[in-house]
Amino acid sequence: MTAASAAFFAAPAAASAAPTGTVKPAVQEQAATSLSGTTSSERAGAGTAAVFNCRYFSRAPFQVVHFTCLVQSGHLRVVVNCADGRRVSGPLLGPRPNWQAFSVSCAPARFTTFDFYTRG
Repeated sequence: MTAASAAFFAAPAAASAAPTGTVKPAVQEQAATSLSGTTSSERAGAGTAAVFNCRYFSRAPFQVVHFTCLVQSGHLRVVVNCADGRRVSGPLLGPRPNWQAFSVSCAPARFTTFDFYTRG
């Protein structure tokens, strides 16, 4: 990986590193005990540099998000946006023949949305 691409994934908040897409999970209502969903490169549309599918899941109080992603080509990084303004990065995922599981925590704050960044 070149230094420029390493910097891209190390600092996704930089202006030059716009997210490929943003996921806004369903409203985290007081009565809800969990939420889950999926996202993919197909949903992101044109301009996606990786081919991937991800599932996500969280339980109340919605501080930790669990992901399982299948990256078929390119590279993917998920960055979770926290209610207190922090942005927490997940691992850099490359192509693998199996699903890759990881969790990202905003504790003690809730998470609000998450962004995904791709690179070919």
